[in-house]
This record gives sequence, structure tokens and C-alpha cells, in this order.
Amino acid sequence: MLTGLITLLLLVITFSFAVGAQSGTVLKNGADRLVQLQKADGGWAWPLTSPPGTPSPPNTIGPIAKGLAEAYLYTNDPAHQAALIKVGAFLLTKRNNFSPSDGYLAATLDKILGGNTYTNHVLNYFYGPLAAGTYKRSGDATLYTTEKYVNRIRTVRSGSQANMAAWDIGIGLVGAASVGADTSAWIAGTKAKINELDGNNYYAVIGLAGAIYGLAFVHEDFDPTAGQFASASNLTDLANILAGNQITSGGFTWWFNYIEAGEEAIQETAYSLLALYAVSPTTYLSNILRARDYLISVQLSTGGWENYPFYHDGENNEVTGEALWAIGFLAQEKYKLTYTAGTGGTISGTSPQTVYYGNSGSQVTAVPATGYHFVSWSDGSTTNPRTDTNVSANITVNASFAPTLPETKDSCKNSGWKNVLRADGSAFKNQGDCIQYFNTGK
Repeated sequence: MLTGLITLLLLVITFSFAVGAQSGTVLKNGADRLVQLQKADGGWAWPLTSPPGTPSPPNTIGPIAKGLAEAYLYTNDPAHQAALIKVGAFLLTKRNNFSPSDGYLAATLDKILGGNTYTNHVLNYFYGPLAAGTYKRSGDATLYTTEKYVNRIRTVRSGSQANMAAWDIGIGLVGAASVGADTSAWIAGTKAKINELDGNNYYAVIGLAGAIYGLAFVHEDFDPTAGQFASASNLTDLANILAGNQITSGGFTWWFNYIEAGEEAIQETAYSLLALYAVSPTTYLSNILRARDYLISVQLSTGGWENYPFYHDGENNEVTGEALWAIGFLAQEKYKLTYTAGTGGTISGTSPQTVYYGNSGSQVTAVPATGYHFVSWSDGSTTNPRTDTNVSANITVNASFAPTLPETKDSCKNSGWKNVLRADGSAFKNQGDCIQYFNTGK
């Protein structure tokens, strides 16, 4: 066991050095694997393969295809796009067998393929009937409202899987918001499940991650009133608790507060990354990048992922999709760095710059004009030249300059009077003018 742990940690360290350059390869290999395993009906088997002709389970296409889509947005590979078209056709066959993840899948497919075909489909056959109280699940005589549907998730997920309901409903909130459906029942259900999370039961980490992601996605704060996390006062407190479940390797544990090497889980890591980014990409920069690096470090040679890398539980299409979702999403997040100069100087270097999340910009210098000196940047920094590193937000700063005043009479000697100014920024006519200003202030 010790040998396995050491090997896993060495992999994480080795991959972290090359993670930036490797993201593209990781995304392509992962997407290629999903294309390879896609079934004729446009979906995927669960966990990995099934005999030809066996229908794909309809409830897992959301996260799998979302990961493929995020990879495609980076790779722009025609084969990946063709696979998305196939899964889109699968989605359009759904009527009474929708899943909470279908909303974000529909929105993503429309973003990539254009139009609003998929969004309209889930609105017309899923969210619309839920709002009207007329949605009927296959094999179930109940006519569901959104509230009834959410409460069904809360009750069906029971026993050892009770905490998973928080993840289901939180992700369902992301789905509903993605297509502009009413989110009130999803928000209420997510908050209720946070109050019910039990850290002594399985899946509290992924439950918390999914719930935080959902609420942060719609900019909804929450002060828990009961349960394991009642001490938290807001979403940031909950995010801090979630971040505390990250293991040294960068992965997140599958069991709440069991922070031991070898207990990492891909699903917990992927959704924790998404949740922490949604709360604050700046505050949790280190957590997010370490989580990404861990996901990359444990990709299988096939291009896929297994959920528990240390225990080798076997490759899983859903887990592959979720890993690709997190890595691909982060690979596309970029920020603008803008540098301007006030009176008395210019900027040397590139402005504006576009920088990907967690990367560094290129060096810029505030160059004072003759008779001026650099004072500071508008964000308070006096570093010049400056290079912004670990970028996690847009940056717009202005360089300020001030006239350089004659400090002694010697400042005016020879041609020195040409390099100093009056306090109002006006130039001296000659050396005598400079000396008079020094003596009299006029």
C-alpha cells in the first residue's frame, strides 16, 4: 500500500510541472475515448461498455456529454462535434425520462451547434410541464410540479445515498438556470438538502460540492440552519469547509474529513473544482489548480478515468465526462489585463493582454516622460516593471506619474533644468528660471 501511495504522489508532482502544456492533450485523449465508446443511439453505456443493441441509460448522458462538449470547445475536433450531434439526437428523443442534468446539456449543445433546438426541447417537454404540474415520468402515474419532482429526488436518495440528493438537486439547479427555467423550487430543495447533509454518511463531500455549485451558479447565498453545517453563515463558509476536504495530492476525499492519501475520488474532485470556482476563482485559486493537476495526473492510458484511482475501481464513462468537464472548463477561462498611463508617462509592453486562468501575464513597464517619475499603479502596487502572476480576475490598472522637482540648485545646473519641472508640471524656460523657482517657489 505504501508503495502505491508514493507512486501516486510522485505522479501528481511530475505532472504538475507540465500541466499547462498538457491540458490540450489530456482533453483530446479524453474526448477521443468518449467518441470511441459512444453507442449507436448517441449515448454511452454505464459504467463502460454494454452489448451492441443495448439502449444507453438516459440519466448519464448529461455529465458525459458535458465533458465531451467542454473538451470540444478546446480541441475544435470535428469528430468530437459529430459525437455531440449524435448525443443531441438522443436528447431529442426524451419525453418522460428526463434527468436534472439535461438542462445544462441542452444549453451547452445550443452554444456549440447554434440555435435553440435543445433548449426549446427541454423547456417544452420537461421544465414547462413541471411548471404547469403536468409532467409525468415513465412508469409513474404522478403528475409532477417542480416542487414535487425535487422532493421526489430528496426521498428517493435515501440510506447510504441520502447525501447524493444534495448533489442531484444542486446540479438540477444548474440545469434549470442554464435554460432559463424557474429555479425557485430547485433553490429551496438545494438549501433543504444542505441542512440534511450528514458527514457521518457516504457522499457528504460530493453532496456539498453539488449544492454549493448550484447556489453559486445562480448567485444565491445561504446560511444553514440545521445539520452538519449549521455553524456556517454563508456560502463562503460552506466553500471553506469543502476546501478543507482536499488532500495533499490535490484530489478531494470521498469521505467527509477523511483527509488521507489514497482516498481521492474523481467525482468529488471535479465537482469541488467547479463549486469553488463558482464561489470565488481568486480565493480558491490554489485549491482549484491543485484539483485540476490531480485530475490530469491520474488520467488512464485509455484517455478515460476511474473514480477511485488508488483502488483501481475501473474506468467509468460518467467519471470521464466529469473529469473532462472540470479540466475543459478551466482551460477556457481567460481574463483581460489592461494597463494605461496617466499624464507624464507611457506604457511599454503589451496592453491589453489575454491570460488564461492561473497563468501569468507578460511584463509591462510604466515609462515616465522627461521631467516625470513613476509613482504607483492604481491598485496600490509600486512594482515597476510589473508582471501579474496567477491571474484569476480581470485587471485594469493605471500608472500615475508626478513631476520631478528640483531638489537642489545643482538640479538646475548645466542641462539639468531640462529634466525637472514645476509642481504643476510646467517646464522651465532656462537655467535661471529653474534656480529662481528653487529659491522662491515661483
